[in-house]
Amino acid sequence: MALDLPRTAFTYRQALSRGLSRAELGQALRAGDVHREARGVYAPTLTLDGTGASWDLLRADHLHRLHVALQRFPGAVASHTSAAVFHGLEIVIAAGSPVELTVVDRSPKSRRHEGLVIHHADSSATPIVAVETIRTTTLPRTVADVLRTRRPPYAVAMTDRAVARGLVTLDAVREELDRQVRWRGRPQARESLKLVDPVRESWLESYSFVTFHARGHPMPLPQVEVYDEHFAFVGRVDGLWPGQRTFGEADGQGKYFLDDGSALDDEERARSKLYAEAARHRRLEALGLVGVRWTGSEIRTAPDAVVRRVREGMHRGAGMTFRGWVRWRGRFVRLAALPQG
Repeated sequence: MALDLPRTAFTYRQALSRGLSRAELGQALRAGDVHREARGVYAPTLTLDGTGASWDLLRADHLHRLHVALQRFPGAVASHTSAAVFHGLEIVIAAGSPVELTVVDRSPKSRRHEGLVIHHADSSATPIVAVETIRTTTLPRTVADVLRTRRPPYAVAMTDRAVARGLVTLDAVREELDRQVRWRGRPQARESLKLVDPVRESWLESYSFVTFHARGHPMPLPQVEVYDEHFAFVGRVDGLWPGQRTFGEADGQGKYFLDDGSALDDEERARSKLYAEAARHRRLEALGLVGVRWTGSEIRTAPDAVVRRVREGMHRGAGMTFRGWVRWRGRFVRLAALPQG
């Protein structure tokens, strides 16, 4: 008969409370169904079948380690990047990213263990929420902490998506930052908050545009609709630099694998969408715009090269004449009527 093992990390005392005997726990350990993570702390063996996306696998591993850390330090709650992962926010984590906790009881200082960072917060109460068996910082506090501690492109991209999904409001995040007086990273967070724009439609767009800003390059206007001279819709661009008659497109692989309900397989669907994108790109350029495209890998690993391509495109676009219209805030206008950046 299979043992009734907890699904997440548990203590020896919790195992006994579920009716498991010491002998049964030892049996589970010998069978490899359970691992001893720390003194008196156990966890079911994590198995990843490799069929999910890399993000899903990394998230599963991080949450497994988070559950273990919370059992080891019951006076702490999930916070910062770990809380963002738990809340399902769009935050990038690397393999083995340290788990982050915040002590809710008074602690003399922040400290690190292997694979774990424990923060303290002694100048204000830590707002927490209990979700199932996890205690974690609230969404506004989580976003505020990430804005303070992660690089702006990552933090703003996460915040854009959280606001767009209605998970948090900017006012609520500002209120959290107002309470974090003299906390490390607060000036960065307040500046990053000024860059948040939920109109951007993807994490990659947000990351790209904030990366431009960090390199002294103006951010484009997001999600601008472009029409030809006869007011026929041509396309909506990820970003537009109207003064330079240049548009930018952040190409994430996922945008070509959206389920559109057709009978095409993934490869055929991707090829069809790529052809459609290429045709749309040509139509936009035929109106007198210059287009620059980049991938997620390019902007993350070679951002200066992407910025250089954009600047070259803007130089070419400065000498062109745009013959169409753009729709901005519900009205058809010429490029000159848009904010020029």
